[in-house]
Amino acid sequence: MSTFVLVHGAGSGAWVWHKVAPQLEAQGHSVITPDLPGHGLNPLPMAEVSLERYVDCVCDILKGQAEPVVLVGHSLGGAVITQAAEYCPDRIHTLVYLSGYLLAHGESALDIPRPTPNRSCWPMRFFPKTSSRPPSGPRPCKRWATPTAPRRIWP
Repeated sequence: MSTFVLVHGAGSGAWVWHKVAPQLEAQGHSVITPDLPGHGLNPLPMAEVSLERYVDCVCDILKGQAEPVVLVGHSLGGAVITQAAEYCPDRIHTLVYLSGYLLAHGESALDIPRPTPNRSCWPMRFFPKTSSRPPSGPRPCKRWATPTAPRRIWP
């Protein structure tokens, strides 16, 4: 079976994977859910947090594994796993971006625009069960959600 390393996003910690990890483990996989520096149980002061520290944390975990892992990044975790793949390519079997940032060379997570009311697009919406397509009109800023998705609308 595989080893999964699940990397959380900027506004969370390892706890965010509390429903995913047991399901993978029930299928016989090993799961590692680290708290990135400055998050969850990792006590690094926020003034010392950087992408480099995040990547070092992930690479240290990868180097400790017997075989290449499935590396999953959510949100800002996508940027972390991208850089980790540059530093430790031989330690990774597969990269998975779960709504994760996949930044172009030289791009920062701060360069990614967020939807606003003044933009010519609408934020993520949830459609009634009778609808299988987004409504006509301005294009969506992000993927539109399925009726089974959690009912959360962007600020």
